[in-house]
Amino acid sequence: MNLIPILAPLLHNISEWLLVASLKTIPLIACVLILQRLFRKQLSAASAHLLWLSVLVSLSIPFGWDMHINRFAANNSSPVISSEQNTEIINTPIFQQQIAVPNEIFSPEINSESKDATSSLDVSTKLLSQDYRFVLACIWLSGVIFLLGLTVVSMFRFQRIKANSSAATTDLLNLFYVCKMEMGLNKSIQLLFTHEIQSPITLGWLSPAVVLPKNIELQLSSENLKHVLLHELGHIKRHDIFFNWLACLINILHWFNPIVWLAFKRMRMDMEIACDALVLSHLDQSQRKNYGATLIEISEIPRVSCRAITTLGILENHTDLKERLKMIKEFTTMNIKNTVLFGIILMATAITSLAQPAAAPATKPTAIVESKTAKHSESTITLQEFSAIAEKDLKIKVLVGQDDAARKIPFSPSSQPLTYGQLLTQLKINLFTAYKSKDYIQIVKIDDARYLSIPTVEKNGTYYDDEIVTDYFKMEKACAEQILIATRPLVPQYGHLSTYADSRTIIIVDTYGNIQRIRGAIRAIEDNIDKPMDCNPKTQIGKK
Repeated sequence: MNLIPILAPLLHNISEWLLVASLKTIPLIACVLILQRLFRKQLSAASAHLLWLSVLVSLSIPFGWDMHINRFAANNSSPVISSEQNTEIINTPIFQQQIAVPNEIFSPEINSESKDATSSLDVSTKLLSQDYRFVLACIWLSGVIFLLGLTVVSMFRFQRIKANSSAATTDLLNLFYVCKMEMGLNKSIQLLFTHEIQSPITLGWLSPAVVLPKNIELQLSSENLKHVLLHELGHIKRHDIFFNWLACLINILHWFNPIVWLAFKRMRMDMEIACDALVLSHLDQSQRKNYGATLIEISEIPRVSCRAITTLGILENHTDLKERLKMIKEFTTMNIKNTVLFGIILMATAITSLAQPAAAPATKPTAIVESKTAKHSESTITLQEFSAIAEKDLKIKVLVGQDDAARKIPFSPSSQPLTYGQLLTQLKINLFTAYKSKDYIQIVKIDDARYLSIPTVEKNGTYYDDEIVTDYFKMEKACAEQILIATRPLVPQYGHLSTYADSRTIIIVDTYGNIQRIRGAIRAIEDNIDKPMDCNPKTQIGKK
């Protein structure tokens, strides 16, 4: 079974929505950065970090309220609408928006050779554009798979480091217990040592652990170690590990947008600053200056191993150190007035994050839509052009005879790829059908189908309702000749119905859907027969 026609529309819709979500979030990212800058003295470090939640929502939630980006233009223009110039107004969710195709491409009024050539060129351009978008969607998916692979490898690497780490010393475990009590944490948290890292890290969401370098007790004083442990426990108390994982996965989905990468980097720094603020809230005024000195000492420890994006530590990189020391110097807590201000800002960003761009104003004149629908139903293309569309969508060669290639058929363009079932239905209403071989699909007149190599219905086979097939009926009670008389009116002229005089078997050539209808009628007839009838012609003659 070919999964490309099924997966291609889904892949295209997902990548298309992610592109729109990524682009519409760029102004929100700028807004968050501006708000943090304007209200840096009023907002706490934790509040500034929490504003990034609206960015994550905007990048990951595929629903919300419609933002009509063309409303201003619509209110400032009054075009004259005529029956010949109708514009369809679409107000659908992003997953259902269709590609707008000018009516002139498929207009039935086009009779000249020059306009036919233009129509063919436009159809080819549309097909190429669909392939172009599919290629881009595949590139996006490849990037996602690659980054997910790197993340999973990194995750398993640090899980291996955790598994191979040794338990901390008794003195350090006692200090760790004191720090847990100060942070108000009662959950089980491991404290481990390893020689594979040079800087403390915290990992694990459901089963968190703090992993320290092997010789950190020789490099830092007891007070510095306490600051380190408080910081790592602060990440656990704030649930930063879960928040970081969520941001990491969203960043992978939007890997093509460099603005999202920059926002994610700033988000990580704000997370560390917020964790610093939590530690400072548990320290005396005299100890806060020493906490800054601890950060400086940690920054001077040479680092060889790389940091995984899914782990957290007391010092992400040296470039963030200046911002964190500045926050320590200016550390304050929010009062009631600033808390109310933060609530207003957070609500405004949350509402903005749920905005989904709509293509046009919500109102649409009924008369215009009806006229547009009627015109779409009158649009026509040649059978050769239709076979080209089917060939692109079904990814298989579609053949049509020369005598029928120029035949005009009605067609309504759509952004969704054509399926084989839709192909058969479109052809049937125009007195054509198709049969599939291994390497190609052949379009033929429906009257000629019974003479071709059409499939025979098998017990566990799958067939489309408008697919021409051959089937055999074996009656249990009724005679085939009598059933033939009763069911012949149900078979169209292009079909075939026959039987053997001395058997109970009927042979029928018709669409699979109509054959199922006839099968149901035969079953109803046999249900009203008490016992099997004598269908032997010689016996019947003797009785006469």
